[in-house]
Amino acid sequence: MASSGDSLPDLESERKGRGHWSHKCDYLFTVTGYAIGLSNVWRFPYLCYINGGGAFLVPYLLTLVLVGIPLFFLETAVGQFSSSSCLAVFSVCPAFKGLGLASLAINLVTLTYCVVLVSYPLLFLAHSFSWDLPWASCGNSWNSPNCTAEGDVKDGVSSADEFFHQKILRVSSGIDDLSRIEWPVVIVTFMVFVFLFFCVFKGIKILGKVVWLTVIFPFVMLFILLIRGVTLPGATDGIYFYIYPEFNRLKEMKVWAAAAIQIFYSLGPGWGSLICFGSYNKFNNRCTRDALIVPVLNSSTSILAGFVVFSVLGFMAKRAGVSIEELAVAGAGRTVQDLQLMIGRRIGYGWWGTWLVVTPLVLLGILMNTVLNQSGAGYRGQTFPTWAQSTGWVIALTSIQFIPTYFLYYFCFRTAGSFKQRIKSCLSPSAAWGPAHPSHREKWMQHRLKYPLRHRLLHPNLCAENTSPPDVFLNIL
Repeated sequence: MASSGDSLPDLESERKGRGHWSHKCDYLFTVTGYAIGLSNVWRFPYLCYINGGGAFLVPYLLTLVLVGIPLFFLETAVGQFSSSSCLAVFSVCPAFKGLGLASLAINLVTLTYCVVLVSYPLLFLAHSFSWDLPWASCGNSWNSPNCTAEGDVKDGVSSADEFFHQKILRVSSGIDDLSRIEWPVVIVTFMVFVFLFFCVFKGIKILGKVVWLTVIFPFVMLFILLIRGVTLPGATDGIYFYIYPEFNRLKEMKVWAAAAIQIFYSLGPGWGSLICFGSYNKFNNRCTRDALIVPVLNSSTSILAGFVVFSVLGFMAKRAGVSIEELAVAGAGRTVQDLQLMIGRRIGYGWWGTWLVVTPLVLLGILMNTVLNQSGAGYRGQTFPTWAQSTGWVIALTSIQFIPTYFLYYFCFRTAGSFKQRIKSCLSPSAAWGPAHPSHREKWMQHRLKYPLRHRLLHPNLCAENTSPPDVFLNIL
């Protein structure tokens, strides 16, 4: 039978020279900055508002516990154990390397529009240095006769709305009307790409320091905005609208799907980045604590941002003389054994059961729910035409197709023997799987020989041959 997976020298060359975070805070700030962003500041409050207010916290927090935290822990821990990227880590199950390729494709597609989204607030920031804020008044070249600077906007369009759509975006008549290139957006987008390049071109050496500013500064601004927002007239109305629970909305499956999607948007499991960040940790880093700190901080920030956003919306609604609603709409046993060796502590049955049964079932339910409740994409109440919808599906399938394609390639050309032998080879770790550092790898191999598992899916504590006391794991490190 052919060798399972990529050869050890190939992966060792990828790992050679891989460093570590210079400080534990560098890692925590990086994963925190990765998890906390626009999805916390605007997307979560908006989802909370359209999906039952405070009642939305029920499916959100439940998904966080059953899916978000277990996946966050699993991905960062596996990356730390193997010191591998999201591609090399699949030496644990070579036939599913297509998952790593899919995550790279998803990141590439997402990066193209996320950078453009970042350019918009930067353009706002540039315009804010003018003496008279351009979105605070009408009479500008981009304003329409229906522009309203303040007061009742029921029969008009706010000056801020027109500034964003007519000055920044220069919205065309529809998605099939490409209009013209907006050079200010292009230039700022290019500047964002350049900034990102200089942040990452030397790896974590620079990135680990940049995040000290990019993570701390938004938190400072968020608290400043919170203090300012809650002191504005109408803020209490906005906050009440944000947190008022509509528990009857929990009967709708799309509410549960929205909560699950938000977890993936914010925490970022499945994108490959958490594996990469974890791979730069020291081998015996206590990642169990990190897996609780970052998700809890992320969710707390989302809830806090809701108070900031809706306190300001309450003020804007009161000033405009409209309702807030109108304003706002406009694999498991062997992995456990490996991780216990790595962190020097036993991993409880809760993590094992969640990884093995609960999280996969919840993810399957989320997938089915999302597909069954899928509706056509659109913008500002206008549904995109069929060709645009089809293009979106093609982009989505571009990443997914790597999974079955690579599996078939591996099964047909990288394995040999009977059908059963080929399947076993596809699902078995390759010779390259394991800790990257030679000394850690040697101890890991000795430990597996000394404490074998009866079955690769069983928790080590359920194996009679593996009833070693907790201090064994500490001594072996």
